[in-house]
Amino acid sequence: MDERNKPVTRKVKGMRRTIARRMHESLSETAQLTLHTRLEIPELVAFKKENSVSYTDLFLKASAVALRDNPSLNATMIDNTINVYATVNIGVAVALDEGLMVPVIENVEQKTLEEIAKERKVLIEKTQTGQLSSEEVTSGTFTVSNLGMYPVDGFTPILNPPQVALLGIGRIQELPRVISGDIQNVPVVHLSLTIDHRAVDGAPGGEFLKELKNVLEDPERLRD
Repeated sequence: MDERNKPVTRKVKGMRRTIARRMHESLSETAQLTLHTRLEIPELVAFKKENSVSYTDLFLKASAVALRDNPSLNATMIDNTINVYATVNIGVAVALDEGLMVPVIENVEQKTLEEIAKERKVLIEKTQTGQLSSEEVTSGTFTVSNLGMYPVDGFTPILNPPQVALLGIGRIQELPRVISGDIQNVPVVHLSLTIDHRAVDGAPGGEFLKELKNVLEDPERLRD
């Protein structure tokens, strides 16, 4: 082998080893189905310009609102028992150099957008400084993974066991559409919902995405 092409090797250990084990278990022990949809979100883009929050904050709140009418996705499956929860505790995927952590914002359905944004920033800082408590990474009932800051249109997210559903968010793009005979650019986002088919069927997943669409088209509902 050409010495210039000699690989840099490292042992898979620590956080990376834990992630590798959990992702392998997720794929081997669950029945994962991913539903994809593409939404036009001009109302959400306009709403964000008027509010000092991120798109992640908006999708967290919108997911909580949609889960109120679709509680079967706000659940975990442990030892062949499905546990459906009354409160919505959403894990937020945070990328670190060593791997991925998913700190949890609890009771998202009861919080304002401003409260969600503030708590998410605190959790990200604690994640980056290694100060998360066990409760802050194990109490999740649903997860959101946002790759919209990268040139990623859509992806197939892997479940965060024992949760039965995870929402993946791609980048927002301006795409052409014919409106009243004219070609106009409209902001569009690709969403991917992965569910554990052992616990949830495709129809409830579709209903969740339908309600999420309704919320994003009427973002004033996010002020509730």
